[in-house]
Amino acid sequence: MNSENHLKYTGIQLKTVLNNAHEITKLGKPIWVRTPIIPGYTDQEENIREIAHFIKHNLPTAERYDLLAFNNFCAAKYRRLDRDWPLGEVDLITEATMEKLAETAKNESLEFVHWAGMVNKKTL
Repeated sequence: MNSENHLKYTGIQLKTVLNNAHEITKLGKPIWVRTPIIPGYTDQEENIREIAHFIKHNLPTAERYDLLAFNNFCAAKYRRLDRDWPLGEVDLITEATMEKLAETAKNESLEFVHWAGMVNKKTL
C-alpha cells in the first residue's frame, strides 16, 4: 500500500490498481484480492493491515483475501538464462509468518482471509 514502492517494484501506479478494484465493485462483481507475500517487499504486518483495511472499507463485493507465500522455484531458470535475480537465494517464508500475516488481516474484521503456498515449517 506504499505508492512509491508499488511503482518502483511493479512499474504501475498503486492508484490505478485501487481505482480498478473500485470500478469492479461498482459493477457489483465479486472480487478476490490476492497479495503475494515477498520477503522484504510485501511481508510487513503494516502492509497487510492497510490492504485488509482497504478491502473492508472500500470493496463491498470482496469475497476472499488470499495471501500467497513466496517461492524461489524459478531461480534455476534465471541461472540458466544467465540473469541476476535478487530473490534467488531467499528462503521460503515460514508457516508461522504466514499465519501471523493472515491473523493481522483477520484483525481488520475480514472473515475471508486465506493463505496458500509452500512454506518453511521449521520453527526457531
